[in-house]
Amino acid sequence: PIQYQFWMYSTTAGWRNAQPYGPSETFTWTPTSADAGDYALQVWVRSNGSIAPYEAYASTGMFHIFPGVQLTTATLFPVAVGTTTTWTAAVPDPTMNMEYEFWVYSASSGQWSLARGWAAQQTFTWTPLVVGSYALQAWARRVGSTVAYDTYTSTGMLNVVSGPAQIVSL
Repeated sequence: PIQYQFWMYSTTAGWRNAQPYGPSETFTWTPTSADAGDYALQVWVRSNGSIAPYEAYASTGMFHIFPGVQLTTATLFPVAVGTTTTWTAAVPDPTMNMEYEFWVYSASSGQWSLARGWAAQQTFTWTPLVVGSYALQAWARRVGSTVAYDTYTSTGMLNVVSGPAQIVSL
């Protein structure tokens, strides 16, 4: 049998043993926004019973963990049809030059629609015109990147209701 040991490198903290020698050839790590930064991973392999530090190893290249994008609005929901809401997306790392894309989900159609394409502008204005339940997503990626996104976030379902009765003529 083979034993596996996993090491993680962080540019801020250096090397640390992420998983000591054992029979599992799998290492699982679910980074959070607090883990944002540059990392590399190594797996060391040795025969069972060996006392060598390793007999073989493999490494990833350096990779970047992006902080989560935050999506906020000052508007309280539910809102009436026709209420304009301004949303702000931000990646909480001022050293990163990001661009943002916004999507709207309609529960009645079960479809996502592109609300605003990629731009450096962090705000998006949305005016729902139909009663229903909606969700919004903000996607973020580094400026110049061609990936679909580096990080994204979603709202929960947002309710849009009919507004109060209004007199339109007398």
